[in-house]
Amino acid sequence: MATVHHTMRWAIWTKAGATADNADMDVDGTPRADAASTDFPRPPVGVRDMRSGEAAAVRSLVLAGLAEHWGSVDPSLNPDLDDLAAAHPGSRTVVAVDVAGTIVGTGTVVPRGVDSAEVVRMSVATSLRGAGVGRLVLDALIEVARSWGVQRLVLETTADWTDTVAFYERCGFRITHHEDGEFGRDAWFERLL
Repeated sequence: MATVHHTMRWAIWTKAGATADNADMDVDGTPRADAASTDFPRPPVGVRDMRSGEAAAVRSLVLAGLAEHWGSVDPSLNPDLDDLAAAHPGSRTVVAVDVAGTIVGTGTVVPRGVDSAEVVRMSVATSLRGAGVGRLVLDALIEVARSWGVQRLVLETTADWTDTVAFYERCGFRITHHEDGEFGRDAWFERLL
C-alpha cells in the first residue's frame, strides 16, 4: 500500500536563494523518511493559515514593512491590523513560518462580491525578501480565492514601490489603474483566475 504524505508548500534555501517548492517535507517541517538527501542545509518555510494567538506577530511584521517603506509608521492609521478577521469579514490570512516558528511572511485575501477578491496586508520579513517567501504567500492566497470560485483577484500598492510593483507583475498581475490618495499614488492590479 502506498504511503500518503500530507504536505504544505515549502520554500527551500540554498546559498544561491530559494529553489522550487519542496514536496519532501511533512506539514511539521521535518523531512519525509523517503525524501532524497541533499548536501546543503535546508531551513524550510511553510505557508499555512494564521492561528489563534498569532495576530500580534502578523501586526508587527506588517507594521515593520510599512515603516521600512515609509521611514516611520503610525500604528493608529492601521486599525485593521488589530483584528484582521473582524476588519475584513470572510477573509483568510495565511502566514509563512520558518523552522523556528517565526512568522516571516503574511497576506490576507478578502472576498469582494460574487466574483472577485482582494489581497491585502502582504508583507515579508526584510531579510527574506527576494527568496521566494512572498511568492509562496501569494500563491496560497490565489488558491484560497480559487477555492471560493472567484474569477478576479485585485490588490493595490504604492506606485513608487518599484520592487513591489515588479513582484506583482512577475506573479501575473497587471496594473489596471492608478489613484492619487492621502499618502501618494497607488497602483491597482488585477489577475484573472
